Amino acid sequence: MTRHPIIVMTAFSQNIAPLYKRWYASLPDMFVPSVKYIHSITKNCSHGFQKQTWYDAIEMKIAHFIHTMEQYPDDTIFVCSDADIVFIDTRQSTQPNVLYNYITHTLYAKKLDMLFLGEGHHDDKVNGGFYAVRNSQRVRDIMRKAKEHCKKKTPYADQDFYNSDEFQKDPNIKWAIIDRKYVAWGTIVFAPLHTLFHHAVCAKNMEEKLLQQTTVLRVIREAQAMQSKPIHSMRKLFK
Repeated sequence: MTRHPIIVMTAFSQNIAPLYKRWYASLPDMFVPSVKYIHSITKNCSHGFQKQTWYDAIEMKIAHFIHTMEQYPDDTIFVCSDADIVFIDTRQSTQPNVLYNYITHTLYAKKLDMLFLGEGHHDDKVNGGFYAVRNSQRVRDIMRKAKEHCKKKTPYADQDFYNSDEFQKDPNIKWAIIDRKYVAWGTIVFAPLHTLFHHAVCAKNMEEKLLQQTTVLRVIREAQAMQSKPIHSMRKLFK
């Protein structure tokens, strides 16, 4: 069976370059095969969360995602990721490419358009920091609506659109939330032996995000050590 590449995308500004470096270093084994598109936002976005430059950066990120998606055929799978995500390789040799397989199977088998990271413990709220999509004009149009929503400066920008009735009750869009066991969200590690990625949230600044990543990885390492299942990726980053 042909294994089609997942197109993995992020966008970042230079003030969070240390987070981006961790994101990039954690990628190689998680999506095989994959193609990566990185967009560097040149505008100064260092003024912080919910400031004008933050909203501007999210708009530019979504515009980058849409522009990249327009270059590929419909049904191509894209991962749209924030740069404060790190991927954690807890795979067993008998189960290669867990995240690749989970995303592709869930989107294709369930005929979904979009697959989101959840918002913490909520079962019906999504987080805009990580989502996978099956490329289509319908999905790109939805993402354009999310981009335009950023102009309203609601607290969480595009995420507020994805949690609105306009999106969630749209009969033309099929979406779901990623199984929580694969996710670490902020300081919450739902299932250490299954965690495939972590999103650094609820942190005051980049330094807190970096510390949060390090702490979460240590929790997962300890759980793996108890099970004699070593983690293979990102060791060089957090020794």
